[in-house]
Amino acid sequence: MENWCTVIGIACTGAVMTPLNIGYVKDELKHVMNISKPKFLFCSMQGYKVHETILKNLDFLKFIILFGDERLDGALLYKDLATAGPNSIISRNVKFEEFQGVEVEGQSDTAFIMYSSGTTGLPKGVVLSHLNVISATSL
Repeated sequence: MENWCTVIGIACTGAVMTPLNIGYVKDELKHVMNISKPKFLFCSMQGYKVHETILKNLDFLKFIILFGDERLDGALLYKDLATAGPNSIISRNVKFEEFQGVEVEGQSDTAFIMYSSGTTGLPKGVVLSHLNVISATSL
């Protein structure tokens, strides 16, 4: 559930979703992160621990949001962001009545950057537009 809410939220803001493989080795992860240069990373604690050394050294990465209950200094918990209430992080920072999804150009605006398997070298970014995603999910 957390993953789908994250995907929909990213799409509504006009940002680009870039799924990563927890099984990447150091050089692969560094390579794909340098392609998309994400400001936000949503991941499990397990995924974070596997790649902690690399993630701590990515200057462009501003926020790490963890799924689950285990806390980590410098990271936010997804459940703290996703839980509404008068004193919640999201209620203090977002006015829901003013939120409007970002308009996108379906044929040209990027929705996802997926990565090839890297069988002939390092993984390569594959851009999917919003229209690509709609077409693929309507089959």
